[in-house]
Amino acid sequence: MVSNAQGSLVKALLVEDIAVCTFILSTMLRRFNCEILVVKNGKEAMDLFLEGKKFDIVLCDKDLPIMSGTEAVEKIRAMGETNVKIVGVSGDDNAMEAFMSAGADVFMYKPMKLETLGTMIQEFVCLNMVSNAHGSLVKALLVEDIAVCTFILSTMLRRFNCEILVVKNGKEAIDQFLEGKKFDIVLCDKYLPIMFGPEAVEKICAMGETDVKIVGVSGDDNAMEAFMSVCADVFVYKPMKLETLGTMIQEVINKKNAMV
Repeated sequence: MVSNAQGSLVKALLVEDIAVCTFILSTMLRRFNCEILVVKNGKEAMDLFLEGKKFDIVLCDKDLPIMSGTEAVEKIRAMGETNVKIVGVSGDDNAMEAFMSAGADVFMYKPMKLETLGTMIQEFVCLNMVSNAHGSLVKALLVEDIAVCTFILSTMLRRFNCEILVVKNGKEAIDQFLEGKKFDIVLCDKYLPIMFGPEAVEKICAMGETDVKIVGVSGDDNAMEAFMSVCADVFVYKPMKLETLGTMIQEVINKKNAMV
């Protein structure tokens, strides 16, 4: 089940006039336990916002009767509706440019994949939870020495508004804790210079740092056993999926909220 920080369902507006597309997208949204309202043209979508209705995400087709999807998106944005995530959905090769110039956040070609929709829903939920987590950011320590991996994971963490500190070896990670720094989550690679990730994790746990969520991250087939045997909470194979990270950030935020 997917819900936001207040425990309410994600509210989705589906703007689609083709019955089979409506059925498929509605079924996918229900898989994530979304509360769905369906309208068949852009004018009906716009009218809902004029009536003061609020939605977390809008999935909007391009070629609709009465008012096109792109025109509706432009008018909705013009109303000041900046918090809702608007996703343009179409099979038209020219639709991406039309939707993005009208103010959509994302464009997806039909048919949309379940995993793609799930990632967007998860990202919204985590961002919503971060904004309601009593004003405190999730503090992340990234222990990684490969530049491209650092860039990818840092970018993903920023998508969830995390405060990030990057170090390049296990010893530097330990030193952060010895200096009294506190983190909510640690993402740690296995093969690092000076000190390997599992050794650093073991030493961090030995300091009594039990509140931090420690995630081992590696492409090594033997890394899971190495990390889990030294008290890591989770192990994830590289490349990490945004949805997987989002779920972990959500768990961290839930824990932070429960402690307040």
